[in-house]
Amino acid sequence: MSTMTISSTNATQPSSIFSTIASFFKRIGNAYELSEAARKEAYLSEAADLYDLEYRIRQLDRETVQSAAWMKGY
Repeated sequence: MSTMTISSTNATQPSSIFSTIASFFKRIGNAYELSEAARKEAYLSEAADLYDLEYRIRQLDRETVQSAAWMKGY
């Protein structure tokens, strides 16, 4: 009769895989946030005057509220 033993490397392997996957998605999220911030900054920098800048800021705020409501299911 043979006995099966679990080595310590096999026991820690699934958790290291999950941590690797988690860090991968975290890096993707950070990259998305940076690109989104750059997109908003570029959009705001194209404003012709103060009125246009205020309009663009309000537009971005409305976009943020609408996307948050969509994510919550409203």
